[in-house]
Amino acid sequence: MYRKGVGAVIINSAGKIFVGERRDVAGEWQMPQGGLDGDEELELAIFRELKEEVGTDKFEIIAKTDWLRYELPTDFRKNFWGGKYIGQEQVWFFLRFTGNDNDFNLNADSHPEFAQWQWVESSVVLERITEFKRDVYEQIIEFGRVNKIIV
Repeated sequence: MYRKGVGAVIINSAGKIFVGERRDVAGEWQMPQGGLDGDEELELAIFRELKEEVGTDKFEIIAKTDWLRYELPTDFRKNFWGGKYIGQEQVWFFLRFTGNDNDFNLNADSHPEFAQWQWVESSVVLERITEFKRDVYEQIIEFGRVNKIIV
Protein backbone atom coordinates (compact mmCIF):
# COMPACT_ATOMS: atom_id res chain seq x y z
CA MET A 1 0.00 0.00 0.00
CA TYR A 2 1.13 3.54 -0.77
CA ARG A 3 0.87 6.51 1.57
CA LYS A 4 -1.15 9.30 -0.08
CA GLY A 5 0.42 12.71 -0.11
CA VAL A 6 1.27 15.95 -1.85
CA GLY A 7 4.47 17.64 -2.94
CA ALA A 8 5.42 21.22 -3.82
CA VAL A 9 7.57 22.62 -6.60
CA ILE A 10 7.97 26.20 -5.38
CA ILE A 11 9.19 28.56 -8.10
CA ASN A 12 10.48 32.08 -7.48
CA SER A 13 10.37 35.05 -9.86
CA ALA A 14 13.77 34.06 -11.31
CA GLY A 15 12.45 30.60 -12.22
CA LYS A 16 14.47 28.81 -9.55
CA ILE A 17 13.11 26.01 -7.38
CA PHE A 18 13.06 25.74 -3.58
CA VAL A 19 14.91 22.77 -2.08
CA GLY A 20 15.52 22.05 1.58
CA GLU A 21 18.19 19.96 3.25
CA ARG A 22 16.58 17.38 5.51
CA ARG A 23 17.24 18.02 9.17
CA ASP A 24 17.39 14.29 9.95
CA VAL A 25 19.81 13.35 7.14
CA ALA A 26 22.57 15.86 6.39
CA GLY A 27 23.27 16.20 2.67
CA GLU A 28 19.82 14.92 1.63
CA TRP A 29 17.82 17.58 -0.21
CA GLN A 30 14.22 17.52 -1.36
CA MET A 31 11.24 19.65 -2.22
CA PRO A 32 8.53 20.00 0.44
CA GLN A 33 6.12 17.07 0.64
CA GLY A 34 3.83 15.39 3.13
CA GLY A 35 0.95 13.04 3.75
CA LEU A 36 -2.75 13.70 3.62
CA ASP A 37 -4.71 13.98 6.86
CA GLY A 38 -7.60 11.55 6.34
CA ASP A 39 -9.86 12.69 3.48
CA GLU A 40 -8.20 16.10 3.29
CA GLU A 41 -8.54 17.90 -0.05
CA LEU A 42 -5.29 18.06 -2.00
CA GLU A 43 -5.22 21.87 -2.26
CA LEU A 44 -5.77 22.25 1.48
CA ALA A 45 -3.10 19.65 2.19
CA ILE A 46 -0.42 21.39 0.12
CA PHE A 47 -0.98 24.74 1.82
CA ARG A 48 -1.02 23.07 5.27
CA GLU A 49 2.21 21.20 4.51
CA LEU A 50 3.90 24.35 3.25
CA LYS A 51 2.86 26.34 6.32
CA GLU A 52 4.31 23.53 8.50
CA GLU A 53 7.51 22.89 6.55
CA VAL A 54 8.51 26.32 5.24
CA GLY A 55 6.47 28.65 7.46
CA THR A 56 4.51 30.50 4.82
CA ASP A 57 1.50 30.09 2.55
CA LYS A 58 2.37 32.84 0.07
CA PHE A 59 1.91 30.77 -3.05
CA GLU A 60 -0.31 30.55 -6.10
CA ILE A 61 -1.02 27.17 -7.70
CA ILE A 62 0.16 27.07 -11.32
CA ALA A 63 -0.42 23.39 -12.15
CA LYS A 64 -0.48 19.91 -10.66
CA THR A 65 0.53 16.45 -11.78
CA ASP A 66 -1.46 13.26 -11.77
CA TRP A 67 -0.67 10.75 -9.02
CA LEU A 68 3.02 9.77 -9.06
CA ARG A 69 4.57 6.93 -7.04
CA TYR A 70 7.88 5.97 -5.57
CA GLU A 71 8.82 2.98 -3.47
CA LEU A 72 11.05 2.97 -0.44
CA PRO A 73 14.04 0.65 -0.52
CA THR A 74 13.06 -2.62 1.16
CA ASP A 75 15.38 -2.10 4.12
CA PHE A 76 13.84 1.35 4.81
CA ARG A 77 10.20 0.25 4.87
CA LYS A 78 10.07 -0.98 8.46
CA ASN A 79 11.46 2.37 9.70
CA PHE A 80 8.98 4.65 7.90
CA TRP A 81 5.32 5.11 8.80
CA GLY A 82 5.36 2.09 11.11
CA GLY A 83 6.12 -0.26 8.21
CA LYS A 84 2.57 0.21 6.90
CA TYR A 85 3.49 1.51 3.41
CA ILE A 86 5.86 0.45 0.63
CA GLY A 87 6.16 4.01 -0.67
CA GLN A 88 4.23 7.15 -1.46
CA GLU A 89 1.66 8.11 -4.07
CA GLN A 90 1.61 11.88 -4.46
CA VAL A 91 0.15 14.73 -6.46
CA TRP A 92 2.79 17.42 -7.04
CA PHE A 93 1.80 21.08 -7.19
CA PHE A 94 3.75 23.72 -9.08
CA LEU A 95 3.45 26.95 -7.12
CA ARG A 96 4.53 30.51 -7.78
CA PHE A 97 6.07 32.04 -4.67
CA THR A 98 4.38 35.40 -4.04
CA GLY A 99 6.28 36.48 -0.94
CA ASN A 100 9.89 37.36 -0.25
CA ASP A 101 12.66 35.14 1.07
CA ASN A 102 12.24 36.48 4.62
CA ASP A 103 8.77 34.86 4.71
CA PHE A 104 10.35 31.40 4.94
CA ASN A 105 10.59 30.06 8.50
CA LEU A 106 11.95 26.52 8.71
CA ASN A 107 11.20 26.43 12.45
CA ALA A 108 7.49 27.25 12.14
CA ASP A 109 6.52 23.71 13.18
CA SER A 110 7.51 21.94 16.40
CA HIS A 111 9.13 19.18 14.30
CA PRO A 112 11.12 21.05 11.62
CA GLU A 113 11.74 19.15 8.38
CA PHE A 114 14.59 21.20 6.92
CA ALA A 115 17.90 22.47 8.30
CA GLN A 116 18.47 24.96 5.47
CA TRP A 117 17.08 25.85 2.06
CA GLN A 118 18.18 27.26 -1.31
CA TRP A 119 16.84 28.38 -4.66
CA VAL A 120 18.33 26.17 -7.40
CA GLU A 121 18.01 25.35 -11.10
CA SER A 122 15.90 22.32 -12.03
CA SER A 123 19.03 20.34 -12.97
CA VAL A 124 20.41 20.84 -9.45
CA VAL A 125 17.17 19.49 -7.96
CA LEU A 126 17.80 16.23 -9.82
CA GLU A 127 21.46 16.11 -8.78
CA ARG A 128 20.66 16.45 -5.08
CA ILE A 129 17.70 14.11 -4.64
CA THR A 130 18.14 10.78 -2.91
CA GLU A 131 18.41 7.83 -5.31
CA PHE A 132 15.11 6.11 -4.50
CA LYS A 133 13.14 9.30 -5.30
CA ARG A 134 15.06 10.13 -8.47
CA ASP A 135 12.59 8.57 -10.94
CA VAL A 136 9.59 10.45 -9.56
CA TYR A 137 11.59 13.70 -9.42
CA GLU A 138 12.55 13.24 -13.07
CA GLN A 139 8.84 12.89 -13.90
CA ILE A 140 8.04 16.05 -11.92
CA ILE A 141 10.77 18.11 -13.61
CA GLU A 142 9.79 16.75 -17.06
CA PHE A 143 6.15 17.72 -16.40
CA GLY A 144 7.31 21.25 -15.52
CA ARG A 145 9.46 21.52 -18.63
CA VAL A 146 6.89 20.10 -21.05
CA ASN A 147 4.26 22.48 -19.68
CA LYS A 148 6.72 25.40 -19.88
CA ILE A 149 6.52 26.05 -16.15
CA ILE A 150 10.26 25.58 -15.56
CA VAL A 151 13.39 25.37 -17.74
